[in-house]
Amino acid sequence: MKYRAKTIMLLTVVISLFSCNGVSPDKVVAQTWLNVNNITSHYSPKFFRNLQEMKSKDNITVVRNNEVVKGTAVEYVHQYVITPVVEAQKK
Repeated sequence: MKYRAKTIMLLTVVISLFSCNGVSPDKVVAQTWLNVNNITSHYSPKFFRNLQEMKSKDNITVVRNNEVVKGTAVEYVHQYVITPVVEAQKK
């Protein structure tokens, strides 16, 4: 019976030590806040009005092969919104 109790206690301690990943709650909250700010700033009505205005003036530029060229609205959103948000979420 003592052997079983000691084994359970040892397993509990070992699992507790290995389950800690070292990331503080403050860092998790800060990263989450950054992701929320990225998403809300890019998916606002103002962003889409500006995008529509750029499209109507045929003034949408994107970077392709290290050159700034005219692009589509889909390319613009993918390059300047989706890619940075996905990269921020990976961090």
